[in-house]
Amino acid sequence: MRCLQALTLMLNAAHIYAASSIPGSSSYVAPAGFPTNAFSSYYLLPASPTAEPQPILYDPVLDLTYPYNLTNPETIPTVDTDPLFFPVPTASLSASAAQSFLAAVVQNVTAIIKNGANSTQSNCTICKNALAAAKPAALAVPSLVPNAMISLCQLFKFHSNATCQLDFAAANDGAIWTQILAFADVEGEDGKYICNTLSSTFCPKPFTIPQNPVFPKPKPTNPRTFKPSGKRKCIL
Repeated sequence: MRCLQALTLMLNAAHIYAASSIPGSSSYVAPAGFPTNAFSSYYLLPASPTAEPQPILYDPVLDLTYPYNLTNPETIPTVDTDPLFFPVPTASLSASAAQSFLAAVVQNVTAIIKNGANSTQSNCTICKNALAAAKPAALAVPSLVPNAMISLCQLFKFHSNATCQLDFAAANDGAIWTQILAFADVEGEDGKYICNTLSSTFCPKPFTIPQNPVFPKPKPTNPRTFKPSGKRKCIL
């Protein structure tokens, strides 16, 4: 209860300070049920029955009033503008040479998967071999890898076409998968983890190898214990 009271006092203080130091109207005429007292001030909007009230958000700690366009639904971005990060290419190839290089890698990966399906190899071995064959593309032409992963995913019906696009498009996880492929030890434990992540039917999940000794000293016979005080702590 004390913690809740302290938090309420802080919020009230923030509202009082905001009302005296930030711009805008101190009231807003809104339909019944709208919590007009939730904020101390609102940006003025054109009179419209469909207009959305935009509260003025003030941070008393940073002494910062957030601008109107931060919450304005008309200016909130609808397109992800975050940059994509790919590994630095290990080769400098022309556009045509890069496409030819990628085509050869895709052909190799495709052959490994198709031939593996008619062999006695385990799914785990086939998956790791395919990763090893794909790795040169992640090193030499990383920016082309996401589209290749989408094509292979759709070719082998790994997912639906839409899900393949969603999983491996560069702007989604494609760039991240390219980084993993470039830096991972795909023929070792990393390859097992990757294949297990793609499908539990490819490789069993590797277990963490314990280090010996795990603990330098034996477990004490009379470990120290602490009794709870029963008192609550208010953390703000």
